[in-house]
Amino acid sequence: KYGFPVDVATLATSFGSTSGDFGKIELSRDLSLAISEYSPGSEVVAGGKILTSAGVVKPANINFGSLTYKALTCDSCGWFIHKRLPDDASVNLDFPSNCESCGFPLNPSSAIKFLQPKFGFVAKVDTKSAGSKSKPRKVAPIKTFASSTSILGDKWEKRGKLSYSISQDAKLLTLSTGMFWLCGTCGYSTPLTGSPRAAASHQDPRREQPCSGVLSRITYGHEYMTDVIRLQLNSSARYSCSCEEPDCQGPLESLA
Repeated sequence: KYGFPVDVATLATSFGSTSGDFGKIELSRDLSLAISEYSPGSEVVAGGKILTSAGVVKPANINFGSLTYKALTCDSCGWFIHKRLPDDASVNLDFPSNCESCGFPLNPSSAIKFLQPKFGFVAKVDTKSAGSKSKPRKVAPIKTFASSTSILGDKWEKRGKLSYSISQDAKLLTLSTGMFWLCGTCGYSTPLTGSPRAAASHQDPRREQPCSGVLSRITYGHEYMTDVIRLQLNSSARYSCSCEEPDCQGPLESLA
């Protein structure tokens, strides 16, 4: 994985009448980052223009069902379990009622439906110049979870007030925190926040033609394997970011 790029998603710009010379520009990101930066509704500045993600690439011979999963996550420890959606919609997936890592109670009915957009995203190109002060819009951040089926190291090493554990080939799942409408026919997708109800009609983002496909609610995610280092502070002191915002994950400082 580290010597040759895999799990890479592109932002396709060579479709539609407004793409112009953008077919010559190749935009790509690691898929775990692309589900945030290239997610439908997000903007990217390239070549002096603003590119707005309008959906996901759907090859003609591919059914989104083979790329669609449901994931159940633990808010207590960050553990996850996911299963591919069965072709038969009447079949119910069996999820545990307690976290297999920390035992925290789970609600199987809250499992999140997500699509792994392994073929990338489609963008619309704004014909106007982006301007030097343009700030691309990002629709939703991402959140990462770790599976208990990973080869997680239980051996902790101490270094002063810090302990660490290194895990090799750990399984991680990155999910977008936003929800989207997705057309299973053409790949059109838009944030749920801007469209609380499914639109009666939409355009195929690749052909710029009307599409009558049905929209369904979904988010985007990606499972991958990587090495992980876990850190633990061996101190009873309270820690928080120097900006004093409780949810900030910036540099830590002791408040003791």
